[in-house]
Amino acid sequence: MMKKAVALLSLLALFGCTEEELKDTLQGKTKVFAVESVQVQGLGSLGDGTHSVNEGEIAKIIPQGFPNGTRADLDNVGVGVHSTTCGKIDTTTPVCFDDKKEECTPKELKQLNLKVYKIDITDIKTAYNAKFFPTLATELGIEGLNQIDIQEVACN
Repeated sequence: MMKKAVALLSLLALFGCTEEELKDTLQGKTKVFAVESVQVQGLGSLGDGTHSVNEGEIAKIIPQGFPNGTRADLDNVGVGVHSTTCGKIDTTTPVCFDDKKEECTPKELKQLNLKVYKIDITDIKTAYNAKFFPTLATELGIEGLNQIDIQEVACN
């Protein structure tokens, strides 16, 4: 029994320390995220406030490796979605999406508003190729994402 408890605690530490994430992993599920909109301040050509990542001016300044896929993108590549939640990332201090720190948010982006999708863990590479990042990467520091704290928020 003690070995099982140690194994469970090790898994909790490895997979983000939440019971839900451990349960999802054991059931073959994981979460991926993409940025849906951004909160902008001081960009000049765009007014301060929230803007879609698909707007022309925003699309010009977001990093190359920016995770900005849509639900339709997941559908198009055959990735089924079990549930959807929302989150946000504070970017008042720029956030980078690569290990080399070359693909970082510009200082004018103050917050990233996310859609978080629960998918089958076997689809994680397909989702990544469709411009989604695994939430687990932020917890394990993969792809330079160890400084990112995703806060869950209510979807609008």
